[in-house]
Amino acid sequence: MLLYAAFLWLSVRGSNETSASTSRLRILWTAALMAYVCHVMAAFHFYHHWSHQHALEHTARRIDAMLGFSFGYGIYFSHLFLIIWLVDVGWWWLAPNAYQRRSNWIGRWVHWFLFFIAVNGTIVFESGAIRSASMLFLFLWAGRNSVELAVTINRYMEGHHRRMKVAYLTAGAAGMYCGSCLRDNTIAKAMRKQGVDVQLLPTYTPIRTDEEDASHAEVFFGGVNVFLQQKIPLFRYLPKWLDGILDRPGFIRWATKRSSSIDAKQLGGLTLSMLQGSRGFRQRSGTVVRLVCLSLSA
Repeated sequence: MLLYAAFLWLSVRGSNETSASTSRLRILWTAALMAYVCHVMAAFHFYHHWSHQHALEHTARRIDAMLGFSFGYGIYFSHLFLIIWLVDVGWWWLAPNAYQRRSNWIGRWVHWFLFFIAVNGTIVFESGAIRSASMLFLFLWAGRNSVELAVTINRYMEGHHRRMKVAYLTAGAAGMYCGSCLRDNTIAKAMRKQGVDVQLLPTYTPIRTDEEDASHAEVFFGGVNVFLQQKIPLFRYLPKWLDGILDRPGFIRWATKRSSSIDAKQLGGLTLSMLQGSRGFRQRSGTVVRLVCLSLSA
């Protein structure tokens, strides 16, 4: 438990992800596993005398005393705990690059499961000095660093070693050359050259530039659809497939090919509707945040 807590603490404290700090974390994580393996071997040798049936019966008695029903097969959760930890450590040593690129949900579930079993093993189903020491350590640390503890666990399980993804919103100008579009496109390309994982997300209409278009292929909050939903209530209830057609970049380019400027006075209601978010006329298509998250997770 102490080694696992130290691993999580150092994984955030060593936020400058150098190869040396990563190597130290891996060694600490491996040492924690080896300590647990020694614990399991000692328990089976000195207490269960290498009898798995004895271990099953012991587990059943402990669960019955704690929860009021006998369930010896609970020991297999401990076995699964060891297997998952072995696989996690082995993966980190044998394929470190693939380990650091693994999906967020893998790290999230691995560490939540390990933490759950560790707390049960040292507090819920333990007694005496071990339980008291574990509870004291957990409460003191969580009480003093509650926010930091949450950030520590989440940052590691969310894969804090990965590059941050940036969503750069830019508004199209209905087929016209626009200074803002040109600027945003240039900035996004420059950020990518610097190694930043950035998505340039056009809103309302596709952007038009005098150089390579670096924007996302999808248009968020298609201008034609937004305007029609605001002005004609029927368009707020279109089926999703037809709603999607109206948001297609090709259709928007065709519809705005001969467009002219609109009096800003006519856009007051639309502006208020957008500010209302999920309570506005675009609630059926979700919010900008949801759409941006979908694009970044792709």
